[in-house]
Amino acid sequence: MSLLAALEGEHHGGEKELKGEVGRDAGEKKRDGPEEKPLLSFQQVSRCFCMPIKQAAEELNVGLTLLKRQCRELGIPRWPHRKLKSLETLIKNAQELGKPMIEVEMLQRKKKLIEERPGHIELDEETKVLRQACFKEKFKRRRLMAMER
Repeated sequence: MSLLAALEGEHHGGEKELKGEVGRDAGEKKRDGPEEKPLLSFQQVSRCFCMPIKQAAEELNVGLTLLKRQCRELGIPRWPHRKLKSLETLIKNAQELGKPMIEVEMLQRKKKLIEERPGHIELDEETKVLRQACFKEKFKRRRLMAMER
């Protein structure tokens, strides 16, 4: 090896030491050792289903990405807040519109199932039809109220 090449090697090595990149190529992530991830239990995570995922991450004192990763490991492919909120609204609307109590109880059971097993329960056709019926009835009521004024 020539003297010039040896000097260039020392020079580049010195730059790497100054930058704190000894032994790593550009783009490699720094790894000091095994990463310690705070493991969240399903009970901890399920307490926060009633809030948006960003708020839940703050409440659990973890980052959003870590919460999503932990959820996938716990078998929760999607954060259930919006589905639960939709069911709560549907339950409230069904009660206001005087729907039969059996339909309201069915919605409450479905909400409970989603809280227990999020990602595994889909809204069935009956629930979707009830949602559409409630929407139509509320729309008609609003329109009648507006016409009476």
